[in-house]
Amino acid sequence: MVEENRSTIVRFAGPSPDMTTTGDSLSTTRFRELHRVVREEGLPCFGRLNEVGQAELYLIFDDINSFSESVDGVSTVEFRLHGRELLLIVWTKSDPHSPLGFPLSFTVERDWEQEWLHQLLGQDTTNIFFLAVEYGELLHIFTEQVMITAEESAGVFDFIQELHEREEFSHPINQALPEERIATPSVYAHGLHDDLFILPGQAYLIDYRKHVSDQGERAEESLMETLHQALEAARCHPIGEARDKSYTIWVKGDENEVAVYITPSLQAGGIRNEDDPFLAYFKRLSSFLGVREGTPLREGAFPIFRKEGEQLLHLELDDTSAIHFSRLFLSNWDGLPDPFVRK
Repeated sequence: MVEENRSTIVRFAGPSPDMTTTGDSLSTTRFRELHRVVREEGLPCFGRLNEVGQAELYLIFDDINSFSESVDGVSTVEFRLHGRELLLIVWTKSDPHSPLGFPLSFTVERDWEQEWLHQLLGQDTTNIFFLAVEYGELLHIFTEQVMITAEESAGVFDFIQELHEREEFSHPINQALPEERIATPSVYAHGLHDDLFILPGQAYLIDYRKHVSDQGERAEESLMETLHQALEAARCHPIGEARDKSYTIWVKGDENEVAVYITPSLQAGGIRNEDDPFLAYFKRLSSFLGVREGTPLREGAFPIFRKEGEQLLHLELDDTSAIHFSRLFLSNWDGLPDPFVRK
């Protein structure tokens, strides 16, 4: 049993076991730090970031017999919420009558745990090293690889969001919460700097006709719910660059298609597609068509939110906004039809 509040993500230096060590005892010289962690921490399961920044998992068995009794096939991983912690469970026995899993726990407070979790969700495969303590030596039995799907990653973002919400609600009368997390302040869109409105970005495309067919009268409401969920996932994102990045959110649509733009795109800031919370949430919609690059002002979209670091601003639109965007459009794309002129 792991002690409460004890981290199962361990930081230590040194190489990882590899194909050359499979079936052999690990050198106490080359793997000195791994030996120390196994000896001093006494954890049956732990993770770490290796020397090249990859997330790894280690399962430690008391001896070979314990390993044989605890593993019966290909391992799987599962994420669950438990109280105010996120659990990752490595299942080594799938027997429905007597399953066996090794849990790792995460909280929203520990930065190094969030870093490890982000890396796990972003990499293609993850190594699980099966080790056993046999006659005082540390034996590398074998290595298995597991993969986290995009759908599973999106589910983990949901869990992280829920953990953040639980932290907020558990705080005494929310007195320490920043104001912008309780309410979304509004500003007039045309009051922001013009440079923000001419940037290119990425558009997330929705087949709105199909979306209406799927959602009925809730079509518009459900699309906005998805956008707000993605924004909340971005606020709770384990990657600092995605969590702190500033950008503008735009919308353009008709009865056939809706485009939601982010300018500048998260990808322009070095965020990979698999770490993009907007892509993760919009992909859940059966009406999702894909993404493309685009400059929303040039295409006649209107900005609806501005995210500045942790603060989210609702952008108010009126006739002055339309006139302002028309002027800005003509000053940058003179000669093209003005999409902001009412016909």
